[in-house]
Amino acid sequence: MRIDVDCYSDIGGRPENEDTVGHWPVKNGIVAAVADGLGGQGDGKAASDIVCRSLVGHGIENGLPDKETIVRYFTQANRELMSKQQNSFHMKTTAVYLCVAQEQAVWAHIGDSRLYHLYNGKLSHYTLDHSASQLAVYMGEIERSEIPKHSGRSRLLHAMGVADEQPDVHDPIRLERGEHVFLLCSDGLWEYLSDEEIAEAWKRTKKLEPYLKLLRSLKSSRSPEDCDNNSAVVVSVEV
Repeated sequence: MRIDVDCYSDIGGRPENEDTVGHWPVKNGIVAAVADGLGGQGDGKAASDIVCRSLVGHGIENGLPDKETIVRYFTQANRELMSKQQNSFHMKTTAVYLCVAQEQAVWAHIGDSRLYHLYNGKLSHYTLDHSASQLAVYMGEIERSEIPKHSGRSRLLHAMGVADEQPDVHDPIRLERGEHVFLLCSDGLWEYLSDEEIAEAWKRTKKLEPYLKLLRSLKSSRSPEDCDNNSAVVVSVEV
């Protein structure tokens, strides 16, 4: 199993970059995370940094972590974050986490930072946002592709920095023989890209650095000057 990783984080048109990205190699695998601090809550950068560092800092204890272990990782990160809060409206962040080990993968998220999984160039899995817009999709009011322009787009239903919050943890998957690509990103990137474009960009590039460069170019061609911070980690796995 061969693993490669690349990442970036861009301030966009904002005065501060409140996104944090991280990845760390572990035995027979890798862990990675992206966190997007909620700017309106104060100290968004500090919040994302605390959570991302905590999640990436957890190595693999006994192979691939199970759901209970991942929930514990998020709980520990959330407790650390809340210990720094000045009040209930202070320091919140989204987070998305990936662990690859022993030819398996598992991921978890809270908020609207996303993970996309491509298998042999085709979109195989993606996370579902914890937002009012995603709720509208569940209710059949809009399509997933309409989320970026929906009025409830910025209303998050879950985020780190709130007591007793837990992530959605995807069931572990076996990495079948072939090419797997995992894209973890903040909403500042994905809101300007369709699911199909995220897959097609990989087919066109087939390498990590050009892939991120193309995604960023597509985003930049569509985003305003005052666009949000945008960040991503991309992990490729050859099995």
